[in-house]
Amino acid sequence: MARVKVEEVLDYLSFQLKRALAEALEKQGQEVDGERLYRDFANAARYKCGTWEYVPDAAVETEDDPE
Repeated sequence: MARVKVEEVLDYLSFQLKRALAEALEKQGQEVDGERLYRDFANAARYKCGTWEYVPDAAVETEDDPE
């Protein structure tokens, strides 16, 4: 199993995740502040997850991996 640093993954994907979360809630008919929603989500994820989390090797590819 590979390990990922949760906070760095959240920071790296923040732009995409903000938009995805807001879009999902808007489809449910809820108005949201995307920035605040993502901040609350990221803080909750940091609290619930460890600094490092194991993920299946199949979920991780490095730049050295052949395509």
